[in-house]
Amino acid sequence: MYRKILSAEEIRQHVQQLVNAIPEVVQDNAVVNVPLPQWQEPDESGCNWNMKSFTGVRDYDRDIRALLEQARESYNLPQ
Repeated sequence: MYRKILSAEEIRQHVQQLVNAIPEVVQDNAVVNVPLPQWQEPDESGCNWNMKSFTGVRDYDRDIRALLEQARESYNLPQ
C-alpha cells in the first residue's frame, strides 16, 4: 500500500487535528496531547512508526486508536 511520506511533526499535527475533531473531545472541551511518532522497523502492514504515551485520553482511547490506525495506513516517516 502506498503511504505518503511526512515528517514526524507533520504526522503529529495531522493526528492532533483528527483527535481535536472527535465529537466527545469537542463536547468535553478536553485537551488531548498527541506525542511525536517514533520510528520503528516497518511492521507487517509496512508502517514504520507508532505513537505511545498520549496524555488526556480519558474516555476517548477507542476513538483515538481508530484514528491512529487510519493515519498509520496513510503515512510513513522518511527512512
